[in-house]
Amino acid sequence: MTSLTKDANRAAVERLIQCASKSVAAFAELDIRLDETTAAMREAAQIMSQRRKG
Repeated sequence: MTSLTKDANRAAVERLIQCASKSVAAFAELDIRLDETTAAMREAAQIMSQRRKG
């Protein structure tokens, strides 16, 4: 392999790692938001249930 090819491969791998890292961070953020949404929906369901009971 030529030095240019090695450098290109190394750069491609570094970009891939950066993208994977960003994807992991995005999924972690999504998981947090999903948990917050689920908690808000549960709270809303409780409030609606209490209102029905009077």
